[in-house]
Amino acid sequence: MTVQRYHIDGPLYVDEHLLFADKTGPADRAFYYLLRDLYTVAGLADEDGNVVEAYDYDAYGRLSAFAPQGDVADADRDGDVDVSDFECLQRCFSGAGQPIDPACTAAEVAQLDIDADADIDADDMAVFLDCWQGPDWAIHTTGDYDADGWITSADVGEYLNCLEKDLVQDPQCAVFDFDASGALDPGDYGTLLGLVGQPAGTLWGGCVIQLAGSAVGNPYFFTGRRLDAFPLSTAAEPVQLYHYRARTYDPVHGRFLQRDPAGYVDGGNLFEYVASRPLGLVDPSGEITVDTLLDFGFLVLSQA
Repeated sequence: MTVQRYHIDGPLYVDEHLLFADKTGPADRAFYYLLRDLYTVAGLADEDGNVVEAYDYDAYGRLSAFAPQGDVADADRDGDVDVSDFECLQRCFSGAGQPIDPACTAAEVAQLDIDADADIDADDMAVFLDCWQGPDWAIHTTGDYDADGWITSADVGEYLNCLEKDLVQDPQCAVFDFDASGALDPGDYGTLLGLVGQPAGTLWGGCVIQLAGSAVGNPYFFTGRRLDAFPLSTAAEPVQLYHYRARTYDPVHGRFLQRDPAGYVDGGNLFEYVASRPLGLVDPSGEITVDTLLDFGFLVLSQA
């Protein structure tokens, strides 16, 4: 089968991506890019506005990809997916194409019929098991520490308190572990600040399944550049390499793999990435570091 995909880019910046369309299968699919600072791709949304994939990065662009499943699998609506929910799943399990037991409440069916196809079958169970948190996990990753339904400055204050603890000492601090790393880091803090003022459960609420990469074939991620991931073995984490036109960039080490073809224009280190200032500078050509606020017009005219 021939892969047929195309992208629509914006007019402001050479790596400003707007739309990703896939015409490979029997039905056309279109995904809209959700962008953050530096034109980094934060995720993809479908034509109905649902977040299909969400992306997080460390400061140098190392990717973590997630598939938000929404508020699902928590059959008893107690804020976790645990043994009681599994017992409910067993009780309501119908099998493919079979009617669901009328004894199961509408609220239970809404949480357990995850693909909304009027049965509770192996497909729903597979997602349930991906969402499984177990009996020792008591809260979703929503950022809503005080459980008032909103992300507020009070939650930000609790995040700062949680930095002095660990997730075992205060399991409720896990509401801030957006990247599921087992610890709180600057990426989690940035995500939390982006959610302030929003109702809890937006984007990161509910079940989030970690992915090895984009499940729908999106190639663009950090600063809008194309990423290739090469698995060295089934057990090892894939090697991530970004293509910055003239050079290849390694986000794990925060360095280019080739010398700067323009010479010493950016300093004495020919392998350094954006003068070691990845939060505010970009290098879309691989040849010169530019300020994202001052030089977009130059980039559009010279690199397009």
